[in-house]
Amino acid sequence: MLRMMMQGPVVVPIPTAGLPLASASVSIWHQRCGALVLGFNQREMRMANKASFSAEEWSRVVASPVVTSTAITAAEPSGLWGLLQEGMAGGWALLKAKQDIATNALVKAVVDDFANGDARTMARERVQNIFKGAQPADLTRRAVDELRSVASLLDSKAPEDSQAYKSWLQEIAQKAAEAAKEGGFLGFGGVAVSDAEKATLAEIAAALQSSSPGGAQA
Repeated sequence: MLRMMMQGPVVVPIPTAGLPLASASVSIWHQRCGALVLGFNQREMRMANKASFSAEEWSRVVASPVVTSTAITAAEPSGLWGLLQEGMAGGWALLKAKQDIATNALVKAVVDDFANGDARTMARERVQNIFKGAQPADLTRRAVDELRSVASLLDSKAPEDSQAYKSWLQEIAQKAAEAAKEGGFLGFGGVAVSDAEKATLAEIAAALQSSSPGGAQA
């Protein structure tokens, strides 16, 4: 008796007549391969993308990198030069994510969509709505509150990708905080991350983890 085993596109016949151990091994091999393929398929089905969210939810996800940078910028205004550097830090984070093949699927979906004019418009409108009428002292609080809501949304709609995406937002916040020295002049002197920015980084981290199992409570 011949038992057929698929090996790539080539069918390789394996003689197993009279060899119960070999037959059993082939059967186990088929079962394990089938389970492995099923696991990969299920993982792909669970990966979040734009279709996983409503239009309003996706606008919040796409806007979240901008909201993160705004929280840091508002925490310690750095003048025109500092604002340019902190803004560039967010841009570099998007570029890095786009070029890195190891980028999380949801992060890549946001970055790719952000390159589209419609998505940028959606993000800008969302950011304008968040900060509309806010006093300068209130900008950071609104940004952190929005990030807390986004974290809850990610945990609900994209549990497989939520932690990676939130870690990416924290990386954006850290890079923005480090982009411009505070207390100096035209980038000379000062400190890399001010006390106000350190406090805001802690608030962002707590907000992003507030809805995760074992995370801080909001």
